Amino acid sequence: MSYAFPKDAVDGDIVTLENGVAYKYDAEKDRWLVQAVAGSGTGADWGFPLPEDQTEYATLEHSDGRDNALQLQIDELEQEIDVIAPRLEAAQYKYVDAPTVKPGEMHIASNSFTNSADLIFFNDTALDGTTHAWGSLHEGDYLEITDTQAKSTRTAENYAMYLCTKEPEGTGLKQIEVSLVKGHGAPAVDDVLDAKGFELGGNDINDLDTRYIKTGGESEPTSSIVIKTAAGKSHNFGLHTGEGSTAFWIKNKDNKYVFSVQNDGRLIAGPESTPFIATKDNHLTTKSYVDSQLQASSGATHTLHSGWNKKFKFIRELKSLSTHEYSLDYRYDYATKFFIFKAYTHDGVSTRVLDYNGTPDAMLEIYEWKADWPELVLRAGIGEITPSPESMHDSEIALKRMWALPEYIFSEYTYYNFVMRGLVSRPYPTTSAIPADKLIEEEE
Repeated sequence: MSYAFPKDAVDGDIVTLENGVAYKYDAEKDRWLVQAVAGSGTGADWGFPLPEDQTEYATLEHSDGRDNALQLQIDELEQEIDVIAPRLEAAQYKYVDAPTVKPGEMHIASNSFTNSADLIFFNDTALDGTTHAWGSLHEGDYLEITDTQAKSTRTAENYAMYLCTKEPEGTGLKQIEVSLVKGHGAPAVDDVLDAKGFELGGNDINDLDTRYIKTGGESEPTSSIVIKTAAGKSHNFGLHTGEGSTAFWIKNKDNKYVFSVQNDGRLIAGPESTPFIATKDNHLTTKSYVDSQLQASSGATHTLHSGWNKKFKFIRELKSLSTHEYSLDYRYDYATKFFIFKAYTHDGVSTRVLDYNGTPDAMLEIYEWKADWPELVLRAGIGEITPSPESMHDSEIALKRMWALPEYIFSEYTYYNFVMRGLVSRPYPTTSAIPADKLIEEEE
């Protein structure tokens, strides 16, 4: 069953077909839209019986009724699509292989649906004889062309979606410059092509390009985002940085940096020109800042040494050290690490070296013990003090070498003395109990 709508319809005209569906003409869109329908779509509402057994043949009345119901759904869907992407022009053309298009013809300069930039030619007269000058299409609007002619070698996979990059030009025929958004295949000469021009509507649903993440460009979501861990994954959020210095940032309402993560690993609170300063109890700050403040308020630095009448033994192979032992990472004069468990204060009280930090002026001196006069064999600046890999109670002291006795070799058969100056107490010293076997003093 088919029906030819009046060609001379005016806005508001209504036509009711035999199946009960009423259509209303919309002059602005140049389309007949569904106005009303008799019944809800069930067999009883349409006024004809449905077969009780699904293997029975359907009556022509039933078949036409089902076709009408399907057409109604299609019409409603088209109306919903027009809300999202209002149609500007729509027509059919026969595809030809030259830009000199006659009435009812169109041509694509590249003869392809995959060229990144192209030129499309339309005759002002479409295949059905109606005029479509494409004057409603403007720069920034979209043009969709689909080859859906029923041939064994042609499928709906042959299509292109274009973005108009320039206003249509020409009289009698239009040429439109476009850039490809997405496409596949190519048009075939003499095939009938569907052409549709549309724009993104002004409704909220069309804010997709600013509310959703895109490949390239920027997205500005205006809703809350909850990221959930995918099945089989151990992380919720990943960020792979590219060019530029900032990997991640948070800004305030004035578009000023509040917090940023730099590509080199730095975490910055506030703009670099005016950094954030912790002033309240719940403000976060860094450990180094806390340590520096405690150091600045701790007063005089400390000096630790090997004791007024003590001698230390050099241990060649690093191990958990006892009270009067020390070690170096190399036996020679290019050692870079000093390992020790305990030393003595100015008052002669033994103390764990790991409970101290170095300062920029901290210094270590090691002497070879001699009965007449100790000989200086190493003088170095003290760097970071951390736990030894052999014992949580021993300290590993990074040495910033200044001087060593040339070609000197540290020996396990020789006793030594040392002095460490410029140390400060750690704000949170180690509190775990020291094993008894570490407190055994070596006999000389």
